[in-house]
Amino acid sequence: MTRQIFATALFAAISFAAFATEPVPAGGTPPPQDRPSMSDRMRSEAIEKMKANELSIYKRRIDILQDAMKCIQSANTSEDHRVCKEHERVAQNALRTEQRDRMDRVRRDHDRGPGVEHGPVTVPRPQ
Repeated sequence: MTRQIFATALFAAISFAAFATEPVPAGGTPPPQDRPSMSDRMRSEAIEKMKANELSIYKRRIDILQDAMKCIQSANTSEDHRVCKEHERVAQNALRTEQRDRMDRVRRDHDRGPGVEHGPVTVPRPQ
C-alpha cells in the first residue's frame, strides 16, 4: 500500500512537472528557447486535463479494489481466493502499464514541444 501511495505521489509530481513552464533551477536542463511558453488558457486546459486523468486513474483503482473485495467475499475455497488475487494483480499491472505509456507520451510531447513529429522513445523500466 505504501508503495502505491509513493507511486501515486511520484506520478502526480511528474505530471505537474510535465506541464510546468517555470525555468529549471540550477543544475537542470533549461527548456528549449524556440518553444513558445504556455498561455494562461493553455495552462488552464493542461491542468484540467491533468486533473481529469488523475481522477480517472483513482476511479479505476477503486473499481479494481471493489471488484477484488466482491470476489474475495464470494470465494469459498483457497483456490477461489487465489484466483481473485491473481485477477486483481493482473488488473493493477495493466493499469500501471497504461499509466507508464501515457507518461512516456507526456514526456515526449513536453521534451519536443507541440506539433513536432515523435519518434520512438525508450525509457528503461524496472523489471
